[in-house]
Amino acid sequence: MVIVVIKWSIQPDRIGDFREFWAQEAQVQDRLGLIAEFLSEVGSKEDYPYITWTLDDQAAEPSQMYVNVGIWTDPDAFRDQIARYFNDDGPIRDFEAARRVRTVLMPKWWRIGDASLPAADSTGVL
Repeated sequence: MVIVVIKWSIQPDRIGDFREFWAQEAQVQDRLGLIAEFLSEVGSKEDYPYITWTLDDQAAEPSQMYVNVGIWTDPDAFRDQIARYFNDDGPIRDFEAARRVRTVLMPKWWRIGDASLPAADSTGVL
């Protein structure tokens, strides 16, 4: 199992374009190796005072940060469905304030709770 984390810096006036891209264009064609994927807004210390790790935005201009977390069965499944399309030498997308960054986490131990993941995609996500 691997967890892929991608941090996005989005121009405030282009958030709708980014959300449409994520929901409609950035599809996972073969979900066999995808356990779950979540696109999240980053909480603020004002709203969640227990935050001690801030995800600093590297954008030179004002931006809204989003974090995509994908949980995959193995690195090959992620590479075959998503990573093969990465082009870090190309231009950033029009809605980005700065180039997205990513990392891969390799769980070594885990706990499974009594609650379940959502049973279906969010409305409008392909």
